[in-house]
Amino acid sequence: MTNEIKIYVANLGKHNEGESIGEWFTLPVDLEEIRVAIGVAHYDEDENFIPYVEENGVTYEEWAIHDYEAPFSISEHASIEKLNEIAELIEGKEDYEVEAISELFQGNYVSDFEEGCKAIDDGNVRFYHDCEDMSDIAYKFYEETGQLAELTKHINEYYIDFEAIGRDMEIEGHFIELSNGVWVEYIN
Repeated sequence: MTNEIKIYVANLGKHNEGESIGEWFTLPVDLEEIRVAIGVAHYDEDENFIPYVEENGVTYEEWAIHDYEAPFSISEHASIEKLNEIAELIEGKEDYEVEAISELFQGNYVSDFEEGCKAIDDGNVRFYHDCEDMSDIAYKFYEETGQLAELTKHINEYYIDFEAIGRDMEIEGHFIELSNGVWVEYIN
């Protein structure tokens, strides 16, 4: 998983004529830069942006995303402005956070990547590292919230059934297992 979003943008008019004109871009990137690079826009001699290119009586102004590398699906006509916003949102995120956002989106916990980023930023997502199963998560939850000390004040912690507690937490919560022993809990 990577925090970068890359898109391959093609000149749709040339593509429809059987010619492959396009380039890969790492987001965020200026839309004008993309359009000029793939030949669907240009600058005139006075450096004014012209949103089309005319060649042999044919006007080229349409483009499409023909490939991508991202932690989510991108449609052919996705808004590059919106993709730039998402790229900026995930720029400072850890790989496991981006993976969590992708999983939350795919599991319909959040409606889009922006909502997933906001959920993490607002503390509505809790991460449990180095956990193999829900009993590990139950133990970490009680430990991190300070409740483990209260539970074990009068009894030995080995008598607590963290497997059963973890099972109950899984039934009542929204937990997703990520890679490398990281789990995420969506708190709504």
